[in-house]
Amino acid sequence: MEDVEALVVAAESGNVMQAAHLLDLGVPVDGRTRARRWPTTALGAAVLRGHTDMVRLLLRSGSDPDQRIGRHDDALPLWHAAHHGMLGIAALLLDAGADPDGRPWPKSPPPLTGAARGNSSTPNVEMVPSPGATSR
Repeated sequence: MEDVEALVVAAESGNVMQAAHLLDLGVPVDGRTRARRWPTTALGAAVLRGHTDMVRLLLRSGSDPDQRIGRHDDALPLWHAAHHGMLGIAALLLDAGADPDGRPWPKSPPPLTGAARGNSSTPNVEMVPSPGATSR
């Protein structure tokens, strides 16, 4: 379990070289640490901190782009990225197969709607869904 914690710490800090080393040693890419106030994975930590290169490494290593993230597992990576203006991360998640309609709660808007509304400090009209995406 310490190795999973080390991977999450590397993801939080954006230390791609350390994360790659740990993954090469066989640390599970989606291992969930419980050594914190709330459980998290490396992808969750990287998305929440906005570390694009780390997200790229983790997705290429097989991380699930639709895993629940956040303090209470109350968000999805694409939803969080889109609603916080992280367009590069959102594009990586879509390319990795994230559900473009994935919603953390039944009544929440889909990720791309949040991106188009510009819930962040910058308008996100340049966010283009991948083929097959819908907007409900």
